Amino acid sequence: MQRINYIEFSKEFLIFKLHTLDKSKVKDDFDVIEFEENIKSTNSMEDLHFVCKQIAFKGLKQITTLFNPIKNFFEYLNNTNKDLLDIDTNFIEHYINKICIDMKLSYGTRANYKTTLVSFFTYIDNTCDFEKKFHIKKIKVNSIDESLKPTNKLIDWLDTDTLIRVNKEILNYFKDDSFEKHRDILIFRLFCFSGILPNEMASLTLDSFIFKDNMMFLKIEGNSESKNREIPLPKDKLIRYYNKYIDFRNPKAKSFFYNKDFNQIEVSLLSEIVKRLLEFCNVSIIDKTPKMLRKTYALFLNNEKGKDGFTQPEQNIKYLLGLANTTQLREILKYGSIDIETASSAFENLEIYKKNCKYIINSW
Repeated sequence: MQRINYIEFSKEFLIFKLHTLDKSKVKDDFDVIEFEENIKSTNSMEDLHFVCKQIAFKGLKQITTLFNPIKNFFEYLNNTNKDLLDIDTNFIEHYINKICIDMKLSYGTRANYKTTLVSFFTYIDNTCDFEKKFHIKKIKVNSIDESLKPTNKLIDWLDTDTLIRVNKEILNYFKDDSFEKHRDILIFRLFCFSGILPNEMASLTLDSFIFKDNMMFLKIEGNSESKNREIPLPKDKLIRYYNKYIDFRNPKAKSFFYNKDFNQIEVSLLSEIVKRLLEFCNVSIIDKTPKMLRKTYALFLNNEKGKDGFTQPEQNIKYLLGLANTTQLREILKYGSIDIETASSAFENLEIYKKNCKYIINSW
């Protein structure tokens, strides 16, 4: 393979992005010229990776979102003894929809890989002196490998009545007024009413909970701008268990939720808590996971109508879920637009303003 050409093209592309990406979040000592010189001085993907991590550490985290697909595609070419001259639209589409699925990459990650690789090779076509023009055309990112796709896909979520029932019945699971009781109830309800991911739940701190104007918010800080958000919470459904948990919680613990060893709670334990409580409530679905509760949250927001008679705009739901684009949102919502019962009685109107955009968020 033309290893040198690929690395040089990668350096040029990343320097271009270094100058054009939004730098509103970078640290005060972020030096574009210095980082440009550091990129130019690299001779391998390993060196380039190290520089990109330095750039991300200084606040331009989007650079790693661009670098990772380029690096992994480079490794795939090396492992298969393919050359730059072998690359065309079909080659990249096969990589996205077969190889990346074999790597267990999520739909959102593969969508990012597609966007980055198309942008990368288009950049080469337009600015680099190379013997071939790639002319990469539109690529479809499959939701799953079509060869593995079942005829009738079973999609699980909780309808309104079940969700209300479960949030009442889980209170009967615990017999003692214990740390585990208030921790697990709070965890379950936060999954229901915020739609956050398990790793986001595990990373919460005491400062993640914000109280202002008699309202309760959950502040999520992720590794990209789209994941940074403040989610309005139904205070009346959470505050009792929040306060009880604070009473039982060890104030020396760094993480908000922790295990019996006072370490940050594991994602596997969070999943186990959700599954255990749903089984106790005899919920007859297969996917008893936080991911299912996240899907339920998204579907309710998508189907519920506010006082104005309109449902939530996609942009609002995308923000609340911390998604980078509406394609990811539609992947979550596409199975629920017809079958799920409209959550007409599940929410109470709560108006907040975020980024100059009005959100009508509702609570149980």
